[in-house]
Amino acid sequence: MVLPSARQWATLALLPVLSANALLFDLSPHTNNVNKRQEQHHRLAQLAKRAAPVLPATWSYQGCYTDGAARTFTAGGFTSATMTIDKCVAYCNTNNYIYAGLEYSQIRNGATIAADGCNMMCAGDNTQTCGGGYRLNVYKTSKTQTGPSALASYNNWGYQGCYTDAPGARSLPVAMAYAGQLTPQKCIDACQGQGYTYAGLEYSVECYCGNGIANGGVAATSGCDMTCAGNNAYLCGGGNRLTLYRYNVPPIGGSTTTTTTTTTTTTTTTTTTTASTTSSTQPAQTGPAVLPSYNGWTSKGCYVDSVANRALPIGMGVTGAMTVEKCLDACKAASATYKFAGLEYAGECYCGTALTAAVATDGRC
Repeated sequence: MVLPSARQWATLALLPVLSANALLFDLSPHTNNVNKRQEQHHRLAQLAKRAAPVLPATWSYQGCYTDGAARTFTAGGFTSATMTIDKCVAYCNTNNYIYAGLEYSQIRNGATIAADGCNMMCAGDNTQTCGGGYRLNVYKTSKTQTGPSALASYNNWGYQGCYTDAPGARSLPVAMAYAGQLTPQKCIDACQGQGYTYAGLEYSVECYCGNGIANGGVAATSGCDMTCAGNNAYLCGGGNRLTLYRYNVPPIGGSTTTTTTTTTTTTTTTTTTTASTTSSTQPAQTGPAVLPSYNGWTSKGCYVDSVANRALPIGMGVTGAMTVEKCLDACKAASATYKFAGLEYAGECYCGTALTAAVATDGRC
């Protein structure tokens, strides 16, 4: 009998090990497939969990939609470091919107459905997705929502519609200050208090007054879609759009709905209380007047000015809200050589030693 050599014994000893290794190698693709299926089931379970926020009964998920610099949803919204789908939908539901959209982990305001991109976890709940870069997770309600609207009338002021505006050529030339957050009533009261007959609200927070529509402002069919900062039940214009009101003119469409207030006027001798209604008669609004003279200064009229070539070159600051008297006093105090003072755009004061500009004849002062 011939026994195997030492080398042959070593080779035989390795065979079970090599065979076992080969067997394990053959099984590994099957094992990988099992692992992949388990991972897929786990991802589906996570997606199912993310797709189940607590929504009002009438709301449902619509899919992932595109967004851009020109926002898909423009009417309103908010951002939050703790945003969730539930918070976004609750906000839109409370404010009577039909759609709710979440983007870039927070809510954002012609989109098209997107195949992908809604993959960012919500800032307030990482089990929910809140859109992505220029991607919106969109929800919709089946309930009929009335949404915000323009206040029809208020203290003999009637809503006249949505009008165009432009920063360089205002349809209503006087920017008006007000207290607190803007509402139609606050803007109208401020304009009426200064004797104006037109009031317009823009971009949720801006109030403008005038005695006529200037610079080619015309009625617009869209764009007044931003709610008022002080009351989101009402519309306060939009981007370059004015929600317009006029004194002693009925609202368009013949609406008779009105809001009235009670005002108190006090003098040094008597106190009179009056209530305004749609049938009350008030003195005609004549508008503000030019101060004819003050402390040695006299009015010279309305003159043309431009940013590139100032009629009076020295811009002058004043303390508090601008008045004619403050501007004149500031120019006089700054230099005895300033013989001319001018006020522009409701809040700007200029001084100079000479005046070479042309007289304005377009009535824009």
